Amino acid sequence: MKITHNGHFRALRNGLAVSMLGLLLAACAGGDRQIVTASAPVAFTTGSTIAVMPFDNLTNSEEAGQVASYLAVSALRASTGFAVQEEGNVAQTYGSLDSENNATAAIGSHSSVSARQLGEILGVEYVLTGSVSEYGYQYGLREEPSVSMNMRLVQISDGTTVWTASSGIVGQGTFARDSVSIIAQRLVNQMVDKMTRNTVAK
Repeated sequence: MKITHNGHFRALRNGLAVSMLGLLLAACAGGDRQIVTASAPVAFTTGSTIAVMPFDNLTNSEEAGQVASYLAVSALRASTGFAVQEEGNVAQTYGSLDSENNATAAIGSHSSVSARQLGEILGVEYVLTGSVSEYGYQYGLREEPSVSMNMRLVQISDGTTVWTASSGIVGQGTFARDSVSIIAQRLVNQMVDKMTRNTVAK
């Protein structure tokens, strides 16, 4: 009787251990909540020239727009055949244009640099611009990193918008969650991939 009792106890203990391990793995593997809306990919050719305009920051995080634009530059360089303008050159040109526009604007009016204006001076075929509307943590039962942004690709030859996307992501996981910067990078990579997946060699 003692042996049978010990055998049942060990079986019960092992069963509970397996169940707890399964719950732990399921919690850790919980995926992000994400919504992506994008227009059809653009038929680029390798070597197309592009500049990433500083993203508008609509959040309380001071550097969210700058972070998003830098992530977009990195994603374009890593996964596509674009010739991407250097960030420093874009920032300097954008700053000069912004100062000129503000100096000539009527009192009380709002002046901003257009994507086409920037692209023409830089001599590129496309300018990618966008805005960040959420960059931080959602507070509920626990902190969850959350990022939302829009992107827009402008063709400089005629000033038309040839691609747009809007996306938001909330990181999940009971015991381990990624940081805001990590899910922002993941979001930007996915959006750029949707824009460039039809790129073909010349």
